[in-house]
Amino acid sequence: MQKVKPKLITIGGSLNLTPHPVAEIRAIADQVGAKVLFDAAHQCGMITGKAWPNPLAEGAHLMTMRTYKSLGGPPSGLIVTNEAAIAERLDAIAFPGMTANFDAAKSAALAVSMLDWRDHGRGLRPGDDRHGAGAGRGIGG
Repeated sequence: MQKVKPKLITIGGSLNLTPHPVAEIRAIADQVGAKVLFDAAHQCGMITGKAWPNPLAEGAHLMTMRTYKSLGGPPSGLIVTNEAAIAERLDAIAFPGMTANFDAAKSAALAVSMLDWRDHGRGLRPGDDRHGAGAGRGIGG
């Protein structure tokens, strides 16, 4: 990492058997001045339902996700951050240039999906985290 000095380190994958070591990766990123992006396309429902840790709380600067895969919302995507400076930069890039309109129906459907996860959490997908951990143990020996 010291030799390459990346500006962005991306964490994520389509097969996630256990949570990623976000805090440890963030520590490495800090050493080289990189930002950490967590791609939560396949586990954002698990994160929202608190079955998996929140990557932003563990140190990721940004998190991207699809709203329709594990989250169960309408087809769309999100970029989220807890850092105001990054949010301001994203807003300057996205609006008005990349956001030509606002779809109230899509926003309402996404809100309902997010509220379901908030209110019912782990109960919506009771076996997902257990199955992943079991598969991980089976593969690892």
